[in-house]
Amino acid sequence: MQYFIGIVPSEEYKEKIEEVQLSLKNNLLPDIVEPHITIKAQGGLTADKEWLKEVQRICTETSPFNLKIDKPAFFVKMSCF
Repeated sequence: MQYFIGIVPSEEYKEKIEEVQLSLKNNLLPDIVEPHITIKAQGGLTADKEWLKEVQRICTETSPFNLKIDKPAFFVKMSCF
């Protein structure tokens, strides 16, 4: 299983994002993943989940903050030759 760390927007923003995604022709993204902001991609997030303790510690010590959503972007998995 692969893991990543992300922030899921409020239901209000999530619905707006999904509405835009569904309006795009041949967009399969809504069928693959829910709208989110990636904080940390898969690298280093192993199946033993030892890293999860550090994530929980950081979350506990981090004060709440506001995000401004601007232009959408996404990662594309690419092979290196």
